[in-house]
Amino acid sequence: MKRTRKYAWLGAALVLAGLVLSCASQPNVPYNYNKPVAKMSFDDPSTSVLVYGSARQVKTFLTVFAGAGPINSLELVQLNPQKEPMIITPARDGAYFYTEPLPVGSSLKIFFYSMQLGNTITSYYRGIQGRGPSDVRLEKPGLLYLGSLVYCDKGYMDTHTVSGRTIDQNSLDLYPAGPDKEIDILKAILPKFRKTAWEALIINRIEELKK
Repeated sequence: MKRTRKYAWLGAALVLAGLVLSCASQPNVPYNYNKPVAKMSFDDPSTSVLVYGSARQVKTFLTVFAGAGPINSLELVQLNPQKEPMIITPARDGAYFYTEPLPVGSSLKIFFYSMQLGNTITSYYRGIQGRGPSDVRLEKPGLLYLGSLVYCDKGYMDTHTVSGRTIDQNSLDLYPAGPDKEIDILKAILPKFRKTAWEALIINRIEELKK
């Protein structure tokens, strides 16, 4: 019964979060619900997971999909009923993003994102049903690279081209098919984790990726 009560309000909260938090589409710190998460309150790497990646629009799709543009806002939800429900707005540095360190066992789903072309903003509410190509379960503590996500169809993920084929409108979503490199994202977010327990972990991962 307790779990049911915890999640009964989640649908309405997700819509409200999409309306409120999308106004701050490029936050420089991570948010939980509508509250910023201070660096001093980040959980320890032995018990939590730092999720990071990038989210952008494939340039060649700009002339294909009306209203499409760079990823403007991005929000996730924690859906494992064994954990506390969370609505997560990652911190952003251009296309790069990172969450606050999240509990091991969390199940993350991207439920809302928006894209902008000129003065037109198109919002996408993915809901909390089913499984998307970028949904993930946080199985072990430490760093988790969610990938270089791009708004495209599954065919683009497989071929990296829109030429000579029909776009599958039904499969449009955020896929890990982009050009951004994990090492560049880590270098960009490293200053945000100076003097925390995550600093050494990020530096070590950067050194691994240099090899």
